[in-house]
Amino acid sequence: MSTFELARDNLRIMSVCTAELHAKIDDEIVPESIKSEDMNTQIMHRLKAIRSVQMTDNGTPIWGYHFTYVCGLRYLLVSDGKDDDDAKILFNFTAEFVAKYHSSIELNDEALEAFGRKNVGYHVWPYWRELAHSTVARFELPRFSVPHYFAL
Repeated sequence: MSTFELARDNLRIMSVCTAELHAKIDDEIVPESIKSEDMNTQIMHRLKAIRSVQMTDNGTPIWGYHFTYVCGLRYLLVSDGKDDDDAKILFNFTAEFVAKYHSSIELNDEALEAFGRKNVGYHVWPYWRELAHSTVARFELPRFSVPHYFAL
């Protein structure tokens, strides 16, 4: 059994919560004036940290694992002859989520890292999609489609 399989078979998701948000639209931008064809969108996601917490349930040890996962998106102004690295950022939005899991056994760092890279984003993604879509709507920016989750 691989370290990833060991973690996958023993971790039970308890909750996903938002830990931090940051959203900023460029001061010079009038949201209603932005057209979808004038911009590119970029999305990023990554595992940031893993924290272990030992607990007990009626005297039985339980290991808690909190995975911090960061997601972000930005709208970039399309300019002829410039790639995205040099583009003006119209809107930047990042969110940190904490996915909390319980296990009846203690897991090693290698198993937790493997699980964090492959599975945590899968559990966070529906929360990220909803938050990204509602935040973009509140800023009155053009709609976009968050792609399906893909493992890192």
